[in-house]
Amino acid sequence: MKRKMWVIIISVVLFLAIAVVSLIYLLCFSNGASNVYTDKGKEFCKSEQYNEGIKCFNQAIKINSKNASAYYNKGQALYCLEKYDEAVECFDKAISIDKKAAVEFTDVLMYSYNEKALDLFKFEKYKEAIKWLDKAIKFAGENDYEPYYNKGLAYFNIGLNKEAIIWFDEAIAKNPKDPYTYSLKADALREEHRYDEALECCDKALELKPEDIGLYIDKGWMLYYMSRHEEAQNCFDEGLKIDPNSFEVYYNKGLTLTMILKLDEARAAFEKALKIKPNSSIAKEQLEMLNKYK
Repeated sequence: MKRKMWVIIISVVLFLAIAVVSLIYLLCFSNGASNVYTDKGKEFCKSEQYNEGIKCFNQAIKINSKNASAYYNKGQALYCLEKYDEAVECFDKAISIDKKAAVEFTDVLMYSYNEKALDLFKFEKYKEAIKWLDKAIKFAGENDYEPYYNKGLAYFNIGLNKEAIIWFDEAIAKNPKDPYTYSLKADALREEHRYDEALECCDKALELKPEDIGLYIDKGWMLYYMSRHEEAQNCFDEGLKIDPNSFEVYYNKGLTLTMILKLDEARAAFEKALKIKPNSSIAKEQLEMLNKYK
């Protein structure tokens, strides 16, 4: 009886041992096979055959659903195909499997999350975009100002100007040489009636990019809001020195002249705008309105 019991115990132990060895073998084999497909996918991606690479990464994931490298490389391929939503899903999955892996691809993560937010901008889903920008900022490098800039823009678009100013300042700290961050900060400051600070930002933007006509228009309007009407017209004229055929400058100059009731000068500005763009409906409407008061 005892002998039979020992035989049974030994048989069970042997069975379990074989099962464990088989399981280890299968795991090693599956991990190895999964890595083979991952490496094959990487080779495809090196030659910009991203769709073929994705097929390999999918096979790698099918064999081993815990292969963080396969998810990451699939995400990178999707990023190159500008499929940002799908790329973000893969990156999130890779991080959930191996948080340390995120260190290896912080740049791609930052840009992917940033692009995801910009996609949401198209549908005016700014609050949702801010959540993705927070993720982008988490992986932003020392000089990566874009997610800070975009977060400021998101807050500005939903009317939270004080928050927008904070994030524009963060963007400026990262990159003090981008004129458009100063320009947008000026808009947010104007909405808060902080005109002197806003004008300083306009001047800084022009200092950085004096050839940009749009920045002269921005400054001209800022001066108008400050009731510095003559300086506003001078600013538009400075813009025309750079581009004498700028429809936008003549049109905006005409608008500000209309608002301060300099109707003859406004009429002349709209006429010049129409010489540049004869089919402009907005300039025609303004001129027709002024002609009623001749």
